[in-house]
Amino acid sequence: MWYNAQQLLSYKRLYNIICGVRGHGKTYDETKRCIDIGLQEKKLSFVVLVRYIEDIKFVKDSWWSIVEHLYPKYKFFSQRRLIYAQNIETSETFVIGEFVAISEYMRVKKSPRPYVKIIFFDEFLNEENDYLNDEITKFLNVCDSIIRNREDVRVLMVSNTITLINPYFSYFGINKLNGRFTKGKYNSIVEFTDSEEFIKFRETTKFGSTIKGTKYGDFALSGAFMLDDTTNVIENPPFKTKHYLFNIVLNENNIEVSIVNGLLYFSKSNDYTRRSYTPYVENAKMYHSTYVEKTFRYFKMIQKYFMSDRVMYQSLIIKNSIIEFMQYLNGSKYNGSASTR
Repeated sequence: MWYNAQQLLSYKRLYNIICGVRGHGKTYDETKRCIDIGLQEKKLSFVVLVRYIEDIKFVKDSWWSIVEHLYPKYKFFSQRRLIYAQNIETSETFVIGEFVAISEYMRVKKSPRPYVKIIFFDEFLNEENDYLNDEITKFLNVCDSIIRNREDVRVLMVSNTITLINPYFSYFGINKLNGRFTKGKYNSIVEFTDSEEFIKFRETTKFGSTIKGTKYGDFALSGAFMLDDTTNVIENPPFKTKHYLFNIVLNENNIEVSIVNGLLYFSKSNDYTRRSYTPYVENAKMYHSTYVEKTFRYFKMIQKYFMSDRVMYQSLIIKNSIIEFMQYLNGSKYNGSASTR
């Protein structure tokens, strides 16, 4: 009933991505896998990735707590960023792992880690869309600095089912899940851990019974992707009348804005010669669009249509981009490539 990555790892891919229902034991299994190899090798054998430096202080003294009961002969502790194991009977103490922040990707290059076999990135998907600026490049930089040219390293990436629209799935070319296992680009594979037995068990728990049938229950109990709401997503709407207005550039998305049957329709555009506007300075430099302020009249028009639910989208990617854009106009924190964190 509980998750085990053995079958996933049998595909012998470099990037092993595990997504599924909350509480299924994904983190438990990979934490145990790290500690097992650390105790076996008695040297720095795994790296625990986090996104920001400050994340390390929240996990460094308890990261192993969910599995430490499996190792009654050992005590685990951390000093600075290193994870140690100590044999309670003999007092033998040795390093087994290390915490590494992706935001410090340049620092990772300075120290070789020739014995690391596992790079473990838990909760790699972020419910608040709070990613680093150009996070994929920094993530790959960290992996390259650790792996070098070795063939015996595996990257384990774990998350609950948040959304298919994220920088990692975009990079690995994963637009949908094809059953339990989906092979992506660049030596990657995704496992969707939809254990029917576990789902039925969770529905019988006190908490599970209170959320069954709700939108959150779909996410927490059955593994539905929480942020992937396809309402108003219409790939090919019935075009009776279509009036092109302008393009809006939102990060890597060049979006055509049109009026279709009285509704505002957002669709993908490959034409950068059309008049294009963007609220993000970085986009103006990269995609030859005109930077304008939040108060720009066309943005106010989009906001008006959006607030009255008179909008349609060609894809979920475009819909999520427009939602983030509306949050930005309303003063919410924007966490896309224009982030300065």
